[in-house]
Amino acid sequence: MLTEIQLHMLRDEQCSRNRIEMYGRTTSEDDRTGVYCAGPVPSYLSESIRVFLRILGSRLLEKPVLQARYTVFKPENTKHGEGAWNT
Repeated sequence: MLTEIQLHMLRDEQCSRNRIEMYGRTTSEDDRTGVYCAGPVPSYLSESIRVFLRILGSRLLEKPVLQARYTVFKPENTKHGEGAWNT
């Protein structure tokens, strides 16, 4: 889970110049969950064990800055071999 996401853009609202793309599972278009050119960015809960972030800027000096808090959930082994989630 990604929370408290803060996005700092040199040029807000100019997606062709700088943006952040969020993906679950893979970086295919089908798994893209959002494109952000300005804040606020909502919290994100992935349905898989992976989250991919693409940070795109037209120049190195214009690249976006992303700050976020993340939580990792891992399965806990049970006696019956079923996974239970533990934080």
